[in-house]
Amino acid sequence: MKKYSLILLIILVFAMAGCTDGNGGNNPTTMKLIGTKWKLVGFYDVEKDSLKEVDPKDCGECYTLEFNTDSIFSIFSSVNELRGEYIADYNNYSFQIIDFGGTKVGEYDDGNLYAEPFWNKDFQIFSLRGKELKLFYNGKKDYLLFKLME
Repeated sequence: MKKYSLILLIILVFAMAGCTDGNGGNNPTTMKLIGTKWKLVGFYDVEKDSLKEVDPKDCGECYTLEFNTDSIFSIFSSVNELRGEYIADYNNYSFQIIDFGGTKVGEYDDGNLYAEPFWNKDFQIFSLRGKELKLFYNGKKDYLLFKLME
């Protein structure tokens, strides 16, 4: 009987090791935003199930988001560098902007569309899976879709 109990225990340990947390294998206690830099792919409309890709696509610095520390982030829109403070709750996937500032001078293409949810402090939740980040806003009807920059 002890032999079967030991085998069952070993099987159980391996089965538990293979389980994920429902977040694409990313444990919220280990996946962090700190020190990461992201490039905007586009603007996703949840109700229409459609993605509007960001324009222009070939601007290397444009439409980036960097989490400098556990509370400070910066974005670069079409021409402006903006900074803010945030709180991310990794257990509940909530995201809140505390403070945000900079200039709105000379935005072109999708610059205003990108910066507007930051200015409005409109984010509620986020999704972080592998190399993809989603910041939900507008009552969770829309999100900004980012890919990790390496």
